[in-house]
Amino acid sequence: TFTEDNQLEAFMQEFWARFGVDYDELNADSGWLRPTDQLRTPLADLPEEGITVTFSRDYALAHEDVILLSWDHPHVQQALELLTEDAFGSTCVAMLQNRALPAGTWFLELTFSSRAVAPRELAVQEFYPRQAIRVLLDSQGRDLSQKVPAPSLDKQLQFMDKKQARMIIKQLRPALQQAMVSAVAPAEALQQPLIEKTQQHIEAVLSQQLARLQQLQTRNPMIRDDELDAVVTRKTELLATLQ
Repeated sequence: TFTEDNQLEAFMQEFWARFGVDYDELNADSGWLRPTDQLRTPLADLPEEGITVTFSRDYALAHEDVILLSWDHPHVQQALELLTEDAFGSTCVAMLQNRALPAGTWFLELTFSSRAVAPRELAVQEFYPRQAIRVLLDSQGRDLSQKVPAPSLDKQLQFMDKKQARMIIKQLRPALQQAMVSAVAPAEALQQPLIEKTQQHIEAVLSQQLARLQQLQTRNPMIRDDELDAVVTRKTELLATLQ
């Protein structure tokens, strides 16, 4: 179960990563937000010097200098607007020819990018490279990601010209924005098995590496204790990163 705050934070973290905004966590409830040199477009209420933000209403009430991000905040609203524009969001709009579907039915297919953020020295990408997670929702909000594979869907699509595509996006924008928000929960549900598999892989690989070093140390005094400690520390920190 995902709370509204969880969904908003996950949505905005993904948006910032894609649009060139740096988010540094200050504590469990707040972070420092600032534009980078890779910023793709100017964003509302985001000065060059950065701002401190939170998704927790209680934290914002206790810290007057911290900005509360909610679904109604101009920065979040702009993120939703940008992601439903042709230039920044979906790469195409297509018509699905299927007589079994009621008139007016539409689908939204999203590809989420899942990545682990960790200090460079941990080399987390060795175990968890960037993952693409596909979510397919219909106009009723039902998750069809597992029922309708991408190749099967692609075969039925006829692509539209840009003028038609813009008209449809404009007409459906409020519904599409809501669907994008709703897609966060199934995306995170699909992400969880990937994380668990990676945790098991980290445990197996680094435990084996530690055992090998321990065995070598019994025959070779040049193997120092701090080398063993480094493996233990890396494993602990990698597993903590993926919690």
